[in-house]
Amino acid sequence: MGHFRRVLLFSLVWLSQPFGLIAQVDDLPIGNIYFSGNETFTEEQLKGLMKLRAVRAFAFRDQPFSRRALRIDALTLEGFYASQGYLESSVTDSFVVNSSGQVDVYLIIIEGRQFMLADIEVTGNRLLSTIDILTFLDLQPGEPFNPVYIRHRLVELRRHYQNQGKLTIDILEEKEADEDVHLRLFISEGLTYTVGDINITGLVQIPEKFVRRELLFKTGDTFRQDDLILSQQRIFESGLFAAVEILPEVRSLESGIADMEIRVRELERRSLDLTLGFQQKEDPGSGEPSTAVATSGQWWHSRIFGSGIRSGITLETDLVLQALTSPNLLVSLEFQSPWTVGIRIPSSVKFFSDYRTTPDRIFTNGVEVALIRRRVERTRFTARFRWALITAEKEVLDSVATTGANRSINFDYLFQGVDNLLAPRKGTIFQINPSLNGIVLKGANDVPYYLKLEADIRRYHPVGREAVFAYRAKLGYLRTLPAGDGRSLPLIDLFDLGGSTSLRGWTRPKRFAAEGGMIKMLGNVEFRFPLIWILGAELFLDMGALKAFETSSTDALDWKFGWDPGAGILITTPLGPIRLDAAWPQGQQKGSSPTYQMAFLHTF
Repeated sequence: MGHFRRVLLFSLVWLSQPFGLIAQVDDLPIGNIYFSGNETFTEEQLKGLMKLRAVRAFAFRDQPFSRRALRIDALTLEGFYASQGYLESSVTDSFVVNSSGQVDVYLIIIEGRQFMLADIEVTGNRLLSTIDILTFLDLQPGEPFNPVYIRHRLVELRRHYQNQGKLTIDILEEKEADEDVHLRLFISEGLTYTVGDINITGLVQIPEKFVRRELLFKTGDTFRQDDLILSQQRIFESGLFAAVEILPEVRSLESGIADMEIRVRELERRSLDLTLGFQQKEDPGSGEPSTAVATSGQWWHSRIFGSGIRSGITLETDLVLQALTSPNLLVSLEFQSPWTVGIRIPSSVKFFSDYRTTPDRIFTNGVEVALIRRRVERTRFTARFRWALITAEKEVLDSVATTGANRSINFDYLFQGVDNLLAPRKGTIFQINPSLNGIVLKGANDVPYYLKLEADIRRYHPVGREAVFAYRAKLGYLRTLPAGDGRSLPLIDLFDLGGSTSLRGWTRPKRFAAEGGMIKMLGNVEFRFPLIWILGAELFLDMGALKAFETSSTDALDWKFGWDPGAGILITTPLGPIRLDAAWPQGQQKGSSPTYQMAFLHTF
């Protein structure tokens, strides 16, 4: 009876609204969101699934109401209930305009009965056993019946069959519900197909061999759906084509053979790319990145000498906040190829000239050869050989020389497992960069051989609907080979801490440790949350330690520790967030007044 009264009350309130007012509710602020009939799930759980949000305290601008968004939220809730086994559930939405001119939202839920999965029956399967299929589907009798999850697993099962030649596999799903749900799967495996003719269309100037060398299948192979998808990706990543499509076509007169129709559209031979945005520019030495406004132009020329090689000229300039009057400049000429000495490993050769003014004036000219191995979408492994001639202020290199050579072999491994690179809310980023320096063509007066290692891990966790809890740990390690005098290393290779992406209580690295160090440890913890409109806020704690040289006249190393609590304002822009941070330095060079930092993009 109580549920009936609430439904009747909601209906009468909605019907009492003037039609003209109802027709003009879109874009009005949202007041409250009321639920009725939800017995299994709390209001907070259901609100977490919705796009519409009720008014927040101290908000100058509330989220506008939209009837379309309300309907989508109602369908989302119905889908959620169905995924939990409530197959007979329904969600009715309504709204009223209250006396404050806000829209109150009402959601009437009829949950119905929860259905459980009683049993699973599989027929028609010959290639895979019933036990193998049930294990693959990961379904257990007695659990809530989830049609969404079952549909997803059946798609994966179909692809599993197609990877074993069963191109025309058909799986019919039948459900019978009484007290619980009885699931029956009727499988028609069909023939095992092999690859027939491979036909390529759409080529005008590019030779056919640049398509065929990317294929992971050939005539006579057993058909595999994954090989088809990966081959399509490889052709596209060659940088020669704007569009790629691979379609299997079953021969009508010959059983068990599927021809491959490959359709491509060639990319323009020349292109010009212009970009403008915020970047975190890597330090030319071993410092933390600096945030900058960067603009770049890239002119690309493809199919050099009729091959898959393309060349690009890049002109980039950026303005670092720490030196607003002195922009940095980069000019480079790069050659890229998806194949290296007959092996499908992308490579590049880049000649560059890099002029940096922040934190020190450094002019670097050199060449870099890189091999990039990318096995899956989220990981990348790069091996680089770099030779560079560095000209800088005397105190940047050492106490005497103003010019020095840098020769190194670098290995970079990167895992990007976040949902958004500009403003991540969940996931993990992990990067490790070992390098061996001073190798090859080493001169008598050059620096010793030395090993350099940096590792960085970042984690992001959503809190509620929009807040994020993030933390990072970073480690740097330097060692001369054989173990020797660290003083003989260039000062630009020594680690430092401080700045807007490191310890925010210190404006610049040399404020924390003037000499730099051989070991670096850095930790950052942040809680980011929205405020109003495009404004958000963050609470943070930075912690760092550096095993640094005590004075310029001694080789002794001393640990320097520092930490800073702080808070900041985030301004969301189309180019990324802008940060205004205040941090109170503690420990090393403790200060009573806050340090203020302005930077683009998140700290990490």
